Amino acid sequence: MTDAASFAALVARVEWLDQAGADVIATLGGAEAFLQTMAALMEKETLGVFDLLPSTDALRLPEEHDARSTCGHYRWFFHFHSKTEKADRLAGHFHLFVAPSFFEAPRTVGLSHLIAVELDSTGDLQGFFVPNRWVTDEHMRPACALVDALPGFCGTEKTPALIVSYWLDALLQLFHTEIVTLLTERDRFLTQMNDTARAHYLENQTFDRICEWRL
Repeated sequence: MTDAASFAALVARVEWLDQAGADVIATLGGAEAFLQTMAALMEKETLGVFDLLPSTDALRLPEEHDARSTCGHYRWFFHFHSKTEKADRLAGHFHLFVAPSFFEAPRTVGLSHLIAVELDSTGDLQGFFVPNRWVTDEHMRPACALVDALPGFCGTEKTPALIVSYWLDALLQLFHTEIVTLLTERDRFLTQMNDTARAHYLENQTFDRICEWRL
């Protein structure tokens, strides 16, 4: 991938390709090349992912409507849990979801959580985690179903920052193996419990994460 002269130039290139209907990440050299170029330009200009999101007093972005894919199958949002975390830039993370439409299920079934992407205090990738069910109020699906949904992830509609959507897309491509392992480990852990114990665990607010992977 040919380096853009500046991060702003890369953003403009991504936006142009998106409007043209191109496969943005493939056109820019694939997931690894895209992430490397993006990271190099952001480091050069002392930027983190936090700096790519609009400045707001809200803890959640987008504030009302999740960023989503044009096909309607995928969506994401970013948030902090508290104003203290936001002030210190701690534990900010993205939640990525797949809609029941992907599985040809009715809307009333509800969203299923794919993976959470956590940032460190500089706004760089810290790792991935699988939240407990009560955190997302999701319709849980087995890992194999979620793995089938991972390759199509995107979220370029109603997004507060288009390049962040492509950053998330590229992360899912580059770290596919690690994410699949996390989802599989979640299922393995939960299946060790009987139905009663599992139902209690999934709603137990003492546990907000089932498993995690960090860089």
